Amino acid sequence: MKFLTVLMLALLNSNLFAQSIDQRAENIQNGTNNIFMSADKSYYKGNSASDNDPYGYGYWVTAHTLETLADAYQRTRNTVYRDRMKSILAGIRKYNRYAAGTYRNDYYDDLEWLCLATFNCYNATKDPEYLNAVHDIWAEIKTGYVDGAMSWKKGCTTPCKNSIANAPAIIIAVKLYQLEGDPANLQMAKDIHAWMKANVLNAQGGIWDGPGNFNEGWQFSYNSGMFIGACLELSIVTGAQSYIDDGIKASEFMMNYRLYNGGVFWLNEKGQGDGGLFKGIFAKWFTEFVRVGNLTPAQKDRYLKVIHYTGDYAWANSVNKSNYLISYDWGALPNGTIDLSTQTSGVHLFESAASLNKVHVYQNINYAGFYSQLPLGNYTLAQLQAKGVLDNDITSFTIPTGYSVMVYENDNFTGVSKTFTANTGWLADWNDRITSLKITDGKTYIVNAYQDINYGGYTGGLDLGNYTLAQLQARGIQDNDITSFKIAPGFKVTVYEGDNFTGTTKDYTADINWLADWNDKTSSLKVIDIRPYVGTVYQDVNFGGYAVGLDVGDYTLAQLKDKGISDNDITSLKIAQGFKITAYDGDNFTGTANDFTADNGWLADWNDKISSLRIRANGEPNISGTFYIQNRNSGLYTDVFGISTADGANISQGAFNGGANQQFKFESVGDGAYKVIAVHSGKVMEVEGLKKDNGANVQQQTYTATFNQQFIVVPTGDGFYKLIAKHSGKVVEVANASLDNNANIQQGDNNNQTSGQWKFVAVTITNGNGDGLTGNYFNGMNFETAVYSRKDATLNMDWGFGSPNAAVNADGFSARWTGLVQPKYSGEYTFYINSDNGRRVWVNNVLIIDQWADNWGTDYTGKINLIAQQKYDIKVEYFENVGGANIKFEWSSAQQTREVVPTSQLYSNPLPTVTVSSSTTNINGPANITLSATAADADGISKVDFYNGTTLLGTDATAPYSYAWSNLAVGTYTVKALATDAKGGVTLSANLTIKVNAVVVTNPNVAPTVSLTSPANNVSVNAPASLSIAANAADSDGSVAKVEFYNGTQKLGEDASSPYAYTWTNVTAGNYTLTAKAYDNTGAITTSASVTVKVVAVVTDQCAGIAAYAENGGYVPASKVKNVGKRYECKEFPYSGWCNGAAWAYAPGSGAYWTDAWYERGSCTARAGEEQSESNAENAFLIVPNPASDVITINSNESTYVSIFNSQGVEVITQTKVEAQGNLQLSHLSSGIYLVRIDTGSGIITQTLVKN
Repeated sequence: MKFLTVLMLALLNSNLFAQSIDQRAENIQNGTNNIFMSADKSYYKGNSASDNDPYGYGYWVTAHTLETLADAYQRTRNTVYRDRMKSILAGIRKYNRYAAGTYRNDYYDDLEWLCLATFNCYNATKDPEYLNAVHDIWAEIKTGYVDGAMSWKKGCTTPCKNSIANAPAIIIAVKLYQLEGDPANLQMAKDIHAWMKANVLNAQGGIWDGPGNFNEGWQFSYNSGMFIGACLELSIVTGAQSYIDDGIKASEFMMNYRLYNGGVFWLNEKGQGDGGLFKGIFAKWFTEFVRVGNLTPAQKDRYLKVIHYTGDYAWANSVNKSNYLISYDWGALPNGTIDLSTQTSGVHLFESAASLNKVHVYQNINYAGFYSQLPLGNYTLAQLQAKGVLDNDITSFTIPTGYSVMVYENDNFTGVSKTFTANTGWLADWNDRITSLKITDGKTYIVNAYQDINYGGYTGGLDLGNYTLAQLQARGIQDNDITSFKIAPGFKVTVYEGDNFTGTTKDYTADINWLADWNDKTSSLKVIDIRPYVGTVYQDVNFGGYAVGLDVGDYTLAQLKDKGISDNDITSLKIAQGFKITAYDGDNFTGTANDFTADNGWLADWNDKISSLRIRANGEPNISGTFYIQNRNSGLYTDVFGISTADGANISQGAFNGGANQQFKFESVGDGAYKVIAVHSGKVMEVEGLKKDNGANVQQQTYTATFNQQFIVVPTGDGFYKLIAKHSGKVVEVANASLDNNANIQQGDNNNQTSGQWKFVAVTITNGNGDGLTGNYFNGMNFETAVYSRKDATLNMDWGFGSPNAAVNADGFSARWTGLVQPKYSGEYTFYINSDNGRRVWVNNVLIIDQWADNWGTDYTGKINLIAQQKYDIKVEYFENVGGANIKFEWSSAQQTREVVPTSQLYSNPLPTVTVSSSTTNINGPANITLSATAADADGISKVDFYNGTTLLGTDATAPYSYAWSNLAVGTYTVKALATDAKGGVTLSANLTIKVNAVVVTNPNVAPTVSLTSPANNVSVNAPASLSIAANAADSDGSVAKVEFYNGTQKLGEDASSPYAYTWTNVTAGNYTLTAKAYDNTGAITTSASVTVKVVAVVTDQCAGIAAYAENGGYVPASKVKNVGKRYECKEFPYSGWCNGAAWAYAPGSGAYWTDAWYERGSCTARAGEEQSESNAENAFLIVPNPASDVITINSNESTYVSIFNSQGVEVITQTKVEAQGNLQLSHLSSGIYLVRIDTGSGIITQTLVKN
């Protein structure tokens, strides 16, 4: 009977999960809608803090949120979800940033997510809009299908195929094949699967993100989930078990490498953004694989436990129950802003878990087409239709393990029937034949209500709770239709003649095969737990009347009423030792409060006054430390059997051995309750399975903060203590008061028995006061170049792709740590080292780990016996090759749990001191010198190395330390000394600079020579003048650095290269004295003889030689005349005809319309210098190129006449006509400076020309 009770309680807990997970999914959906839904209901905001920015949403994240709405609709058939689906799909089109009004996207994986979501929406609703969307999106997806696999993004020019663009495409292709039968889609799915197996599936079953991404950081949960889902879909349509085997291989990778905290999958992924959604995608498709796939019962059961455990764990640890936000870390409550991706991941998890306790019925074979989720219950045709299931329209279904589906040919469970207990892809002779059905789970409930006497007919299972008529009917129990009961021990059924717990009542506490006067009379009922609790409240004095047991917790008035306790209706109470009840006269723990710590048969002034209460532990609050726990009765010690570190390892009593498996650390959880931690394993003491019965086993388990893992310490008053289980109020005791070694420890009633009393004997340990180890870091993998030293508190570093210090190479470095280690306990120690890359460890000068290899990710161990309090020499060496760099150094013993060797037990090695000196630091070369070093260390110096930069010159192992350095060439040298002590510690001296000089022979410098070659002395030129000044300069013993040109003391300019020249322009009338100064390469200066130049102002007749204007003078284009003191030129055709017109109209300068026929070209009486100055200003760049070699171009829009003069004023090219933009040959002229005179017809222009 005891075993049966335990089994029923276990099943009760399982069924409570099955009931509550639906509400979890509903709460998460509502929280998501309340926080993330936009004001216009057309999109979800990007995070919990977003405003209503429609362009802030994520296309692919919203696609997944849409898919969760379809899941919710299939779960509930609530039209709210159907309406949200329509609104969100419209919003995706409306706000699509890639192409508004379409589903277009540049990323194929994003398109695939939306295609899957709309397919799910179609299967949930049969709405053709969704199927149209599927076809539209699929057509675009297939444009990325190349060479047997999908690209990740449009327009990739390099290989960009990855897992997450391919696995979803398989699923879509298979679903389309199921729906429409196109073999090309099935072949595409098979080809992509083959590509994934060849390129991204590794030997362990992990799925790489893409080809070439073969490292730990590129295995994401959604890659595995989608591959598993793809394998499932292919197995369904092909019947090939090989696809299921591939899915199992990927699932086993998760089971072997990605379970955390006792069974939570992929808890290592804790980011937001895109990564926040990964775990939920895995949850969805892994759940589908388990629910539908052809797995063995053992495989299915193993995977189901992980899904359920993950859901429970995430719900307990990561969901804010006030708003139903879920954290990106499923092991911690949300903190700060939560992204929509993170929230949607949680929705996937809870919708997936909720789908597991349902029968899924499908319209088509092989679980395809429209489907609906059906929970436990009986379904008439009308009830099936309310779930969207039509008459005679079921072809396949999936059935949870242990469930049964009894199908009926007719409505109301009549006609021919058949029972199914497993997934069925085709119902064969029952295809399209089902009109009503019943779903049962085959579980043992607290109460089973039967339709007929002697427990016959339809049965409805009931757990704790209150059941109105509607709730009974949801369980398949009709009004006035209960004839017999089976009731588990410790529970009571109160039946009511009326609905909503009204009318006459009667109680039942045991099985009854015929209700007699209550037969077919029950309209509502309550299932009540009457087992012992830590607290019990009573309606009457002296523990009489209606009674309710309560465990540790807070009870508002509403919660008390749920348990049948009315307001102000408690008169007496019982409370177990180690607990207290705090009563409040107001609801929600308000008003006056009073504590009760012992049984009270009459509450006196608190009688009928309690509106809310709290039950808390009430133990000794000041227990702290690590203890041996000795039993008062036997004198033996609490012991984790066999020093096991496994969950579920038994706790018994044994003779004292001082081992860590007999040491327990007490950590307070408040109110005098503690978690009791086994030192050797880090796991806690617990009462197995939250059991409350006597004899329940005490064992060790990973801590999950449940009350069966917390114990209240209550002193007996004479140096002993009781350990009272917080969940049950029972004491920890030795079974049967045994005196034997290995006798079991269990829980039992608190009768003050000595076998349930314990002495806490403090464990003493040697805690040191160390400061860490001395670390020396070298560039080079074999300690080639010492570059950095420091004291490291522990050896637990992860430098990533960097290094310990800027002076240390990121790749190719080594390190050595030296000092002393002090054990906390005596005995054999195991040292562990895990590093990337090589490692060696010496303890007490014994090499205990020697793995000097280029590898990583492996724990290497070495063992050695050590005595507490003593200090031992320790040396750890390490090298890093390329990539990541890390090291972790740990220890353990029978008394010491594995941990990083702490700072307190490590003592640094004082490094040696060293200085370097030289017989000289400044000498002419070639040279011979002697380097010397002074070095000292408490442990002794093993050697001194002498370096020039990073080059080792020599080593001296004996004081005085020196090195003879011969034949040094000219140059500057940086030397240093490296001292190594007897423990391997090194110190590098300060740098010493040595300079070896070259012997230099010098001669007296000869000054340069210089003379002016242009202009000639005493030359006279018209103003404004352009003077070309040139000089010859030379230096017999060096070079000319530059030549400067002067007018008197005024510097005009300079030239640093031969020929040395300078053009002085716009020189006004006056007398000038010109000189040149030459500078040589050493700074010597020579000044030339002077030259005198006279610049005079000249007035010229600019119209000399030009005919005066005459009326009708036979003028043609470009004819020149003078009139009214100015020069004119006849315009080009067709205006030139007017030049011969009547004088009153066209006389240049005076006719009424002369500007129609003539150009004005200047005054007849301008000073030549002024005219030239104007022209120079207007035509500053008339000659090109300048300097020139053989040809120059006259950059003019009209023909000109050009004359050229040398530096002596001799005309070397007489007036020559040059057409517009025409060329002039200079090849016959020698190199030098020339004056170019250009007659434009409207003025004279002069420029200086340098001929190369």
